[in-house]
Amino acid sequence: MKISILIPDLSCKYGNCLSRAYLFAKILQRRYPVELVGLSLKPEIWPPVAQDQNMPYKLIDISDVSAGQMVKLGRRFRQLAEAIDGDILYASKPLLTTLGVGLWLKRTSQRPVIADLDDWQMGFRRQRYQSLALPKKVKELTQSVGEFYKTSSYVNNYLGEKLLGYADFVTVSNRFLAKKFNGTIVRHAVDTALFSPDNYFPPDTLKEKFGIAADRKVVIFCGTPQSHKGIEDLIQAVALLEKRRDLVLALVGNGDSGYGQKVTKKAQKTLGDRFISFGLQPFDLVPEFLAMSDMVVVPQRDNFSTKGQVPIKVLEAMAMAKPVISTAVSDIPEILQDVGWVVPPENPPQLAATIEDLLDRPEMGQEKAAKAREKCIEHYSWDAVEQVLANLFQKYES
Repeated sequence: MKISILIPDLSCKYGNCLSRAYLFAKILQRRYPVELVGLSLKPEIWPPVAQDQNMPYKLIDISDVSAGQMVKLGRRFRQLAEAIDGDILYASKPLLTTLGVGLWLKRTSQRPVIADLDDWQMGFRRQRYQSLALPKKVKELTQSVGEFYKTSSYVNNYLGEKLLGYADFVTVSNRFLAKKFNGTIVRHAVDTALFSPDNYFPPDTLKEKFGIAADRKVVIFCGTPQSHKGIEDLIQAVALLEKRRDLVLALVGNGDSGYGQKVTKKAQKTLGDRFISFGLQPFDLVPEFLAMSDMVVVPQRDNFSTKGQVPIKVLEAMAMAKPVISTAVSDIPEILQDVGWVVPPENPPQLAATIEDLLDRPEMGQEKAAKAREKCIEHYSWDAVEQVLANLFQKYES
């Protein structure tokens, strides 16, 4: 039995839409042949996972397709449909370009289709559109019709979500999505063998490798910069700790997007030599950056974008036995209960106070961090999630 995981954009041009699907593919490869298939708005695989020679990718390049070129786009969709040869179709995100394609193939070839929601796609769209004036809303909605193949298209998201009732099964990452879409929770998965503190040098040694003095304390944020992730709140919190000249904020993953450049410039201006940027990094190097840090902060804001989202970076920090601070959004309080620190969202003073408390009491931080790794292994490791996925896919084995 082969599984085709359908990806909306293998290049992740407009945001990270591959990481959960990629990790699930790695887990499912333990039992089944797996492929990652999808359109791509750039002629490349998302760089952090592109070097994995053991992962079969099938990329249909649409970088040369413009809005309105329906004949040309139709040919690419036909190529996509012909490339998908799995016995089961696992659609990553409820979009026309994933779930819609999967349901068309279900109709023509009777293959089961499972939909996966790692977050609430329409939440992102609602968060954006509520901030626009009426003329801009009309303009973007009109453009989204012609650009329905883009992950940022309102039409792609809206109609894709409406198709969820036709899927054979729905998996989701958190309780909000489970309630809203009658889905079964399959948590994000962390490779706890790769994300293990035992694999890496002590933090002081790694700091010197990355050009940071060994005696400085590193607060780290890893991930694709987006406004709902609260990076600007973190910058402000570190700025409030101006007397802690030993404190450094490190951002890992802030690539060349417009918002990524914005927060990098803001951090440089606000924090000076207490800030360092490492840019976009290969997935396999992320544990090393986490190992270098003294604590990990994931300061999610509370809005439409985050109600249906659980950042995997929380789980990766737990796996690395790092003290982790996050905010009271979605399922984060449940996940970090007794093993981390949860503060109110969009509250830099409270975030700053918690960071300082952890700096002053490192033994307390390490005690909870050790428990966090144990919890991650039990509930969020590849082995734990593999069993959940296996129970789901076994029913489709002939």
